[in-house]
Amino acid sequence: MRSARAVVAGITVAGVVLVAAIALLHRTSLAFTPGVVPATSVVTLGPAQQACQQPIDVPDGGEFDRVRVVVGARGGGPAPLRVAVRGADGRVLAAGTVAGDPGARSERRVRLDRTVHPGRVSVCVANAGAGATNVFGNADAAARTSTAFRDGRPLHADLSFVFERAPHSLASELPDILDRAALFRAPWLGSWIYVVLAALLLVVAPWLLVRAVQAAERD
Repeated sequence: MRSARAVVAGITVAGVVLVAAIALLHRTSLAFTPGVVPATSVVTLGPAQQACQQPIDVPDGGEFDRVRVVVGARGGGPAPLRVAVRGADGRVLAAGTVAGDPGARSERRVRLDRTVHPGRVSVCVANAGAGATNVFGNADAAARTSTAFRDGRPLHADLSFVFERAPHSLASELPDILDRAALFRAPWLGSWIYVVLAALLLVVAPWLLVRAVQAAERD
């Protein structure tokens, strides 16, 4: 019986150490994303035209200073792109420019001149060159609470953006993960419930496993 307990304890400890190591060592630059998959070109921008996705709610812990967008050149050579993030009052919070790409489809990462903090924003991509540029996105239902506009007119589609910042560990995201999980629990439960559930999982699951091994040996 002691050997069964020792094996289960060893597996549990190894699992906890592995999860902790992944959380501490794995680093990601992702701040957040509205979840729009760049499946197709949704708008073609001529010189000086722009398309905006709005409104976008930057969540707590979702600060970003880089934006990834999928675009493609369409005649006249690759056009440089300008991305601007505006606040609810229309003021430019941050902006950046990146060179175009001659390919029919490419992902461009635009570094902004300032960090954008939580709040409601609109994100606009503008054609800053002489050629035409396709901007990729998906159907209007892809982002439930926002939509795309070109020069103020609705496109009935969504643009695909991914928001990034300096690489950080998954462990540093834990407080924000717990806060966002609040959307899926009863209002009277605090974030502490997830800590309790994790503790129960670490204690009760191994205990049940030991009992099962003991029952099997008795049979």
